[in-house]
Amino acid sequence: MSTASPSQRQIPDTEAQSMKDTLSKIRAKSGNRTQAQEQQKDEHERLAVERHEAAKPLLKAFDEIKDQPLRVDAMKRIWPDDFDRRDDRALSLLEGYLGGQELPHGLRLKMPGGHRTFAVEHSFSSQLSYIAVRESLSGAPHTRHFSSTEPWLDLFYDVMATVLEL
Repeated sequence: MSTASPSQRQIPDTEAQSMKDTLSKIRAKSGNRTQAQEQQKDEHERLAVERHEAAKPLLKAFDEIKDQPLRVDAMKRIWPDDFDRRDDRALSLLEGYLGGQELPHGLRLKMPGGHRTFAVEHSFSSQLSYIAVRESLSGAPHTRHFSSTEPWLDLFYDVMATVLEL
């Protein structure tokens, strides 16, 4: 019985070549994985930019009305206990930008009885989908999908008309 450790024993040439082949294959797989991860990251960034570009009309529309005053009855329904201490501008409805501040692709808004979300997403077929979600405090969310910006923005305008003092 040999007392040499596995690292000390002599490796025959064929076994050494086999080990080199194995290590080469492992290195190649590792390089492929890194390349695939970089490609996936690039694709994710490209899709984020595409969603952001498609959401620009919504983001611009909200920016144009963010300083408009809210209707008092809408404020009472959103903040029943302290509506009189709240900012009365449309910007106070904004809970957040979907996709972050750098490349937003939608908005989440407080509304009487719940929330509204307007966003641009990619469908499974990589087509842009314009989404509007009504989330009530007492029920399941209701989601609508649009294939173009016009009806999606019309719904946004309709929703905002219910809460803005015009």
